[in-house]
Amino acid sequence: MKGYHMYFILLKVLVVIQTILIIFKLEKANHLTYVISDTMFKLSIGAFIIYFFLTTTIPGTEFHDMIVLYYAGVLLIFDAVYTGVPEILKHVGINPPSWMAVLN
Repeated sequence: MKGYHMYFILLKVLVVIQTILIIFKLEKANHLTYVISDTMFKLSIGAFIIYFFLTTTIPGTEFHDMIVLYYAGVLLIFDAVYTGVPEILKHVGINPPSWMAVLN
């Protein structure tokens, strides 16, 4: 198994464990460890999707299909930056920049 396989498996296991803890009300959904692991998972999957579809040619896939698939990675990264990062900054005691304040 390659290193990035282990990395993604570790992230998946962390998210599943923390989701179970939230379901059984042992942890809240805005707990710092959950927000960090969820943000890391979104950033990692988003970067992987962008890299994969920029470097791989899939037979039978047209250019506009590749753009839609590429955009999925971009949306995951935007979701992490606009929801996860401000929450992490608030937990640490730093006020997020004004451009991240779209949610408040």
